Amino acid sequence: VENQTERIESITREGNNVVVTYKDGSKDTKALADFVNVAPKVELPYSNEAKKEIYVYTGENTDLTFKASDNTAVKDMYVRGPGGIGKDNTADYGFTTGKIENSAVTHGDGTVSGATATIKMTGVTTLKAPNHWTSFVVANDNDNAPSATDFRALDQNPNATQTPGYVHFIVKSQTDKYDIATPADKVEVADPTKVTDAELDKIKEKLQIEYAQTNDDANFADKKGKTVDAADAKTKIKSVTKDDKGNLVVTYTDGSTDTKPLSEFVTQTPS
Repeated sequence: VENQTERIESITREGNNVVVTYKDGSKDTKALADFVNVAPKVELPYSNEAKKEIYVYTGENTDLTFKASDNTAVKDMYVRGPGGIGKDNTADYGFTTGKIENSAVTHGDGTVSGATATIKMTGVTTLKAPNHWTSFVVANDNDNAPSATDFRALDQNPNATQTPGYVHFIVKSQTDKYDIATPADKVEVADPTKVTDAELDKIKEKLQIEYAQTNDDANFADKKGKTVDAADAKTKIKSVTKDDKGNLVVTYTDGSTDTKPLSEFVTQTPS
């Protein structure tokens, strides 16, 4: 329309709408989203939301799902390293992470359906605790608007944790995730100070591990203090032994250990 200014009194915003008021007082409204390109949003399963950290555990399979959504459609979704590291740096540490290009999954495991998409990160880390690294999960929409444009890590950008898709991966040992559960009942032994191998075998039969109550991983918050399923526990434990200090020693598959006094597991046989 020519000479629009002669017909329009004002253009304002009301909530999520643009409101055009004409000279005669009549109005037209349209959604604000119709006038701007909204970048996709990414959602990550942080272990520590405040620090934007995700914990991965040595000796254990990692299975994480990253999500993206857009007001129109997600076209691309991938993970990359910080700064000039544009490639998928999780691949350097033992993981396979999905990738979406032009609305199709082209690598690993993922899903894409219009306005939503997911990619999975799976595998066992090749790093030892307490190593760590930084990655960014990025999504683009059909207009190539990216979820983030600044990929500097904390050493270059003190506000990096505010960048959408930023994640600081922290490698932790299995002992950070599990602990020896307090036994429900004790094993009768002839001499609590000299537990025999046969008596130790009985302790092993009753032994349980639990999700550590000291673990601050939000992904396991609902499991704190709960016993690990017996079949699953067998895949976590490498050995159960006793040391010369009177402790029961549980060694996990990654080599990390937990100890508890043997006295918590035994009682003297009544004479």
